[in-house]
Amino acid sequence: MITVDVEAELAKLDGGGWRPLLPVPADVTVM
Repeated sequence: MITVDVEAELAKLDGGGWRPLLPVPADVTVM
C-alpha cells in the first residue's frame, strides 16, 4: 500500500515522531 511509503517518508521528515493515528490522506494532502 502507498500509505506505508507515506508513513516512512513522514517519519524521516518528522524524525520518527509522527504516528499513523490520523488519516494518512490528510497528511498526503499537506505534501
